Amino acid sequence: MTLNIKARDDSNDTLSDYDGSNAEITIEYRTSSSNTRRDATSSQVAIDDETPSFNNGSASTHITFKYEYEYRITVTDNDDEDISDYKIVDVGGSSSSSSSNEDLDNFYIYLSDSTPAEDDEVTLYLRARDNDNYVITDYDGSNAEITIEYRTSSSNTRRDATSSQVAIDDETPNFSDGYTSTDITFKYEYEYRITVTDNDDEDISDYKIVDVGGSSSNSSSNNDIDNFYVTNSDSSPDTNERIDLTIKARDDSNRTVTDYTDDVDFVIYYRTSSSRAWTKTTSSNYYTI
Repeated sequence: MTLNIKARDDSNDTLSDYDGSNAEITIEYRTSSSNTRRDATSSQVAIDDETPSFNNGSASTHITFKYEYEYRITVTDNDDEDISDYKIVDVGGSSSSSSSNEDLDNFYIYLSDSTPAEDDEVTLYLRARDNDNYVITDYDGSNAEITIEYRTSSSNTRRDATSSQVAIDDETPNFSDGYTSTDITFKYEYEYRITVTDNDDEDISDYKIVDVGGSSSNSSSNNDIDNFYVTNSDSSPDTNERIDLTIKARDDSNRTVTDYTDDVDFVIYYRTSSSRAWTKTTSSNYYTI
């Protein structure tokens, strides 16, 4: 997977002058049979660059997870260890591995844009999984409920979100073969918690935290394009899984250039788990687009 990092200020705006290898990435793992996290070595994970170079406040690197573990990725500023944030990634089996007639154990939750802006509409994707994290192919119907809470930057208390804070197309979306999705619009620069709960068993409940940044209305026209911001619908896709790629054309202040209508070219590289080298490919054996 590609790990994308933004350096942000206390208003969650990207720091465009945060450049260089200023932060370190560390990774821990935890197995399904343990409550203890351990430092991940090359036996558990491969990472291209533990101190990727930031440019205009953004950096990225590639990570390969070698086992079906829960991983915690932590990014820490080199000059101030108190500035540290993390992301939990629960690695499941191949999407070709699914189950039927199995008991529901958890929901896997992901967004079409992991760093949405105020008033952005994003798609929420859900998978119903068993205790081996395989998708339950016979989990069908409106079997789960989505609830959303919010918290402002000046408060430690979460409150139930109403239509004033968020808009959601369907709070009980219909599952088909263990999958479902619905669209959400976050109306303020708040921290939101999205919780999915099974209707028949309230103990089966999972959540995702979303930190909403600056307004998508902070856009520009007649400005030169400086960079592309690329996100996908699943940050840790499985083999043979189709994902949606979203691209924003941005100026040097990372605002969307609203009059950019040009075509773009894609170049695809792949890397095996046993190699650190990337190979350019146009072969349909590796991908379709």
